[in-house]
Amino acid sequence: MNQVEKLQAVLKDYESKLSSLQKLFMSDGKIDAQEQEVISEIEALMGRINQRLDKALAASSAATSSTEESKEEASELGREPQFEVDPNKRWSFDDFMKERSEVVVDKSSLTLAEKDYFEDYAALAQKYIDEKMAKYGKGQKSPINGQALADAALKTYLKYGDIKKVVPVEMMLSQLQFETFFGSRGKREGSEKSPFNVGVYDSGDANFLDQLPDMNAGIEMYFDLMAEDYLSTKDADELEKNFTNENEQRYASDKSYETKVQQQSDHIEGFAKKQGLDMPDEEGLEEEDEPSGKEENEEAPTANSSISASVGKGGENKKADAVLVQKTLNAKNNAGLAVDGDIGPLSIKAIRNYQQKTFGWQDGLIEVGGKTAGSLFGNASSSENSAENDNTTVTEDQPSDDGKTPEKEGKYQKPAWISKAEGYKGKAETATMVKDDPFVKMLFQELGTYDEWAHKQTVKTANWCAAFVSHCLKKSGQPALSYYDGGRAKSYLNYGQKIDKPAYGAIVVFSRSGGGHVGFVAGQTESHILTLGGNQGNKVCIKAYAKSKVQGYVVPSSWTVPEENYLD
Repeated sequence: MNQVEKLQAVLKDYESKLSSLQKLFMSDGKIDAQEQEVISEIEALMGRINQRLDKALAASSAATSSTEESKEEASELGREPQFEVDPNKRWSFDDFMKERSEVVVDKSSLTLAEKDYFEDYAALAQKYIDEKMAKYGKGQKSPINGQALADAALKTYLKYGDIKKVVPVEMMLSQLQFETFFGSRGKREGSEKSPFNVGVYDSGDANFLDQLPDMNAGIEMYFDLMAEDYLSTKDADELEKNFTNENEQRYASDKSYETKVQQQSDHIEGFAKKQGLDMPDEEGLEEEDEPSGKEENEEAPTANSSISASVGKGGENKKADAVLVQKTLNAKNNAGLAVDGDIGPLSIKAIRNYQQKTFGWQDGLIEVGGKTAGSLFGNASSSENSAENDNTTVTEDQPSDDGKTPEKEGKYQKPAWISKAEGYKGKAETATMVKDDPFVKMLFQELGTYDEWAHKQTVKTANWCAAFVSHCLKKSGQPALSYYDGGRAKSYLNYGQKIDKPAYGAIVVFSRSGGGHVGFVAGQTESHILTLGGNQGNKVCIKAYAKSKVQGYVVPSSWTVPEENYLD
């Protein structure tokens, strides 16, 4: 065990002890002064260990820089695939059966984000199957359970190392319902082992179905076929519009299959919300969509570099963003930081030092689009909306202006709804349940869905990004979607008038497993849209989302986009 590993082990041990002590001290509902002193001493000791760890990591990084670079690049690409998807090679049953026995499934190796994703996948699948079988199953019980579906999805993810190759749960359930009603009403003998009707054709069943050992193998076969032939060159949103494989062959002969799957998927998303279930969330599983922060000049990142989320004290501290900040601070301020992607006391101190030197104030936090980000990277968004440069406090019932007068924001015309949204920047979730969070509660009361639905939801399952957009539009005198449509991101694709390119102040809708995301365009980088919105890192802020995820841009029908507001 080297010095870095020893220090990491010691730090982990202290973290565990601190957690246990805090639980013990809180057993009577409060922590007294003496107990707080013990906690403070342990935290101070952990800070000193962190400092030693930073130095050890710096020494290790300097000694093995080339090795560390290759490791870092590998980690940013996500999980290492066990097999590659070949878009030039068609799926075959023989290959599937051979590789099926070779795929290693080690659940102990899963990250927290991966565990959450597949647990949510299983829970929603089981709840939906139970609901539909109880209503329409005529007393039958489905031979398929949610865990089996999630296990097959997980095996596909581990095989190909890419969450985009896994059929989203809502699409999978839609197909399973249409094909065999969850395995309970197969049209032919082949459906008994192939509940998604893979190999079950109008002209007869494929010979290979006899070689399937059981229905679980048939479920795995479906996921593998989808990954190899249908999701090899398309993402799920594109497939939903054109359900064909690499050779443009249709999954089903029914010409309305796409419409049916899309409508049913939307229904399932609504079902999940009403049941208070989490949709599987891809965030944290798709690192290739986040700016990597890697530049050709590793010592001095270029002015086009950008962070995708907040970094520093209380920030989201994504590894790629943290690496970029550490490298930039080293280049611009001789900070001497270990470039390890971990934001510890030394990194926060370096951020504070840079802010104090540059602005005469410091808070240790770099926000997307804020002054510190603009100074470090030379690319602050048109809307400098970080909490670090605006101390205005706005309550949920008191937006920041009268909502009528357009403002000038640099070279752009700032529409009133952007002023409204900016008035809430930094507004964060304050409770687990919607009913206990005054701001989020107010948003759903405005929509008219609080009493019959939202009051029973957690803030997480309520997904309040669309409700926030609706609120800002309404309070600035614009028409806004209401009721359930006002709380669904994808509903805004049918709002107002569409525009074909990003514009400052426009509404942007992104695809995302779990129902999409919506916010206001506040700027852009080469690969990302800087989005001002709610439910972004559990608060109102500007956050970068990949352009590859954009589903559309819309604006209120009454607003003509000023030419200078277009970003392209």
